[in-house]
Amino acid sequence: MAVRYNILLSCIFLSTFSNVFAEATPEEDKYKAQIMYAVQKEFRAAVAEIGEATEKCLDKEKEASNLTPLLFNKINIPQEELVSAVFYLGLKARTDCVTEIKYKNFSYYLSKFQSVLKHYNHPNYQEKGFLGITHSNAVFKELLKIKYHEIDPKNRTRLENIPELSKPFNFSKLIDQIQSTK
Repeated sequence: MAVRYNILLSCIFLSTFSNVFAEATPEEDKYKAQIMYAVQKEFRAAVAEIGEATEKCLDKEKEASNLTPLLFNKINIPQEELVSAVFYLGLKARTDCVTEIKYKNFSYYLSKFQSVLKHYNHPNYQEKGFLGITHSNAVFKELLKIKYHEIDPKNRTRLENIPELSKPFNFSKLIDQIQSTK
């Protein structure tokens, strides 16, 4: 998944920057080229940073494949709520692993790059689309969070006290196992 994520970001990056310097003329302001180069460099570093962090976290998820539905036998929770909780806690563990700082860095440098392109009326500037990448599935994630907080507080506490659920784990595999047990 992280490889696909990196490929997607690379495609966006390359399509955006492919003509930045090719269109420059000798008459262009020398500062424009320096500014464009600087934001390109920052954005490239942010892409690499989030890509590397995501890869490491996905590796940790693979290592934690020993989780089974038996872990939840002592918790009297409906299957639908358990699936929502595992999904929410899995996404939260992944996000925490990559860290909010890396997401914010990526979002910041993407936004900065877009504002520089807009300022210079660059032909590769797009009014929409790019920022959606940094906040993809925001509505879905918020819905999961709401559903998770609707679970009986006792059950949430029991789930949160399972240490394996606070670290990256293969939550899609665990959800499949939970759904196939009942």
